[in-house]
Amino acid sequence: MAFSTRILPGFRAGLTLFLLIGLALTTPAWAQGKKKKLPPLQPGRLHLTDGRLLPAQLRLEDGDVLKALGPDGAEKTYSPDEVSSFVMGTDSFTVLRDFYVTLVRDAEHYSSSFMRVCAAGAGLELYEFRGTMSRQQVSGGNLALVGAGLALHMAAGNTAIPVYGGRQETFVMTTAWLLRRDGNPRWLTLPSGARNLREVLEPLVADDQVLAASVRWGSLRREDVPALLSQYVARKTAKAKS
Repeated sequence: MAFSTRILPGFRAGLTLFLLIGLALTTPAWAQGKKKKLPPLQPGRLHLTDGRLLPAQLRLEDGDVLKALGPDGAEKTYSPDEVSSFVMGTDSFTVLRDFYVTLVRDAEHYSSSFMRVCAAGAGLELYEFRGTMSRQQVSGGNLALVGAGLALHMAAGNTAIPVYGGRQETFVMTTAWLLRRDGNPRWLTLPSGARNLREVLEPLVADDQVLAASVRWGSLRREDVPALLSQYVARKTAKAKS
């Protein structure tokens, strides 16, 4: 009895944290998505594969789902097979076909998807992908082991979180950036680590001493790359015209 009394507060704390983790891991992607408000429609124009150019209010809901509200008030859903490109607000989008998104241990093939154009020119292209992707997560069958181990570790005063094997694939909304240089048919998914990003980007901007130095000595995240490469393309293009 003394043992159970001693560990009870820690066990309760561990059990509470376990339930919160379990709820986050087991909530389906579609249920999580329902809680989020869809972004508002934005003014834009569609370039359809049949050659037509249509003004519309647009909203990109997934990598392959584009909602459009026409001037006549009619709403329509477009797939990448029907659209060659579109402009939404201040952003330009194109359609990319037959590519992979690779993030650490997860890789998925897409036959087509809408892509935001981040940088294009000076021998490179950078697109932003946002859509559902199959990702590996801790399986529900192992959550009991995780919770029990977590509770006991906390009760014993150990802050290290035990990790157990067993994973399941879950479709989650994912953002990734894909990069390609002229003459290379393969797309590279930008890595997340700063060191790996430097290894990718330094050769790309090596002929711009200022930007190359900012890559070499500055802090770098994937989210910073679109602005960096857009600046590189603009500077390279302006230099070529002068």
